[in-house]
Amino acid sequence: MNIKKATQFLAIATVGVSLSLVSACGNSAVKEIESIADEACACKDMQCLSKVQKKMATVAGKLTNKSGNKDDGKRLMEAMKRVTLCTTKIVEGTAE
Repeated sequence: MNIKKATQFLAIATVGVSLSLVSACGNSAVKEIESIADEACACKDMQCLSKVQKKMATVAGKLTNKSGNKDDGKRLMEAMKRVTLCTTKIVEGTAE
């Protein structure tokens, strides 16, 4: 995965979560996104991140029909911040 694909990953993740927040999201869906954030942060290379990207796209597509509350939205935003930070580290070559 190159920088263009990594940027697309971030865009897909952001759009997916934005769609989720429009309809809100249930607790199990929040846990799914948090799990994906954990996976993204465990990645050490672009190949790993590509796999996480595919999972994120699938999960984001399922979230638009869920309901939830403000806490769910906050947890989703925190998870997405982690995805963004970890993805950026990999793209910049500074992943630990």
